[in-house]
Amino acid sequence: MKDIKNMKNIMNLILISFLIFSISLMIFSGSGCAEKVWNGDCVITDEQSLQALAGCTKVSGSLTIAKTTLANLDGLGQLTSIGGSLGITYNLSLENLNGLSNLISVAKWLNISGNKALKNLDGLNNLTSVGGNMHITCNSSLKQINALGNLTSVGESVEIKKNLSLENLDGLGNLTSVGRNLYIRGDLSLENLNGLSNLTSVGGYLYIDNNDTLKNLKGLDNLTSVAGNLHIKWNDTLKSLEGLNNLTSVGGELHIIANLSLENLDTLGNLTSVGKGYGLAYNSSLENFDGLSNLTSVNGYLYINDNDFLKNFDGLSNLTSVGGYLHISDNDVLENFVGLGNLTSVGGYFYVKGNSLLKNFDDLGNLASVGGYMHIDDNDALENFDGLSNLISVGGGLEIIGNFSIKNFDGLSNLTSVGEYLHIRWNSSLENINGFGNLTSVAGELHIRSNQILPTCSAKNYEKQLRNNGWNNLVLIDGNNDSGTCD
Repeated sequence: MKDIKNMKNIMNLILISFLIFSISLMIFSGSGCAEKVWNGDCVITDEQSLQALAGCTKVSGSLTIAKTTLANLDGLGQLTSIGGSLGITYNLSLENLNGLSNLISVAKWLNISGNKALKNLDGLNNLTSVGGNMHITCNSSLKQINALGNLTSVGESVEIKKNLSLENLDGLGNLTSVGRNLYIRGDLSLENLNGLSNLTSVGGYLYIDNNDTLKNLKGLDNLTSVAGNLHIKWNDTLKSLEGLNNLTSVGGELHIIANLSLENLDTLGNLTSVGKGYGLAYNSSLENFDGLSNLTSVNGYLYINDNDFLKNFDGLSNLTSVGGYLHISDNDVLENFVGLGNLTSVGGYFYVKGNSLLKNFDDLGNLASVGGYMHIDDNDALENFDGLSNLISVGGGLEIIGNFSIKNFDGLSNLTSVGEYLHIRWNSSLENINGFGNLTSVAGELHIRSNQILPTCSAKNYEKQLRNNGWNNLVLIDGNNDSGTCD
């Protein structure tokens, strides 16, 4: 019995050894390349597994070349197509891709990332299409991508990110469209986008950010539409948006943020619509909105914040409506609303805060309604509301707080209804609230507090006016001038 048991153990060992040998033979001896086709996925980790793929013309699945010490990919010269994805990642000694010189198509995504010694993409000269995403990221020595000159289509997104030595995108000259998103991010040596000169549309987002030496957007001259968001952010030396001359529509958000050298928006003259929202903030050299003269509507929000040299809204003279909120804050030299004379409605909230030189609302004479709340806070130089003479309704609450120079609300004499609360606080020069003579409908609480000059009797008289019209909500009136007199 003991001999039989030993015999079984020996047979099991032989069977296991045979299976291991068979698998090794398939992976390493090239027997996985039946009739020049490698069936399934292939992973190359060293020279032996590279040579196992030698002679194959096609990989039916994905090809991954990752974390190797290979200096080149010689031996893959017959490979013409990959049925899945191609990943070439974190090969720290890889200097070129010459071994892929006959590769024509990648059915899914192409990922070339983290190859520190890679200086160019030579070897991909015959690549014409990538069916999925294309990622070229974190290749710190990569100076150019000219070898992609025959690439005409990318089915999904293109990401070119953190290639610290990349000087241009000239290899993308035949790319006419990107199916989804285009990201150009953190390429610190990139000076222009000339290589994108034939790009006409982006099906999703276009993000251009953190490119420290990018001076303009030349190369995007044929781009007419971005279906999703367009974000241009944190490009420190970007002086103009030259290159966006033919852009007519942005389907999502348009954000132009923290481009410290940006002086104007002149090349956006053909832009007529923004679908979701428009954000303009932290552009410390921007002085005006010239270039947006054909923008008639923003379907979503419009926020204009922290633009240190912006004095007015010249350039927005044809804007008639903002579908979402309008947020204007912390623009240090903004003096008035000149340029918004045709704005008739704000669908969401209207927020004006911390504009220290803003004196009035002149040129907002056509604004008739605000759909959400309206907050006018901490505008130290604001003297009156005269430019809001046609404002009839505020759909949410109305808050007027911390405006040290405001003396009265006479410019709000046509306001008849506020959909929620009415809060008036810390307006140290406020003398009366007679301008609320027609405001008889306030749906929420009334707070009139800590307005040092305002006679308490003026606040009480307004409370009485509301109660005479059936109002019966919470009221807080305190900290005003108890010794003041009323007519």
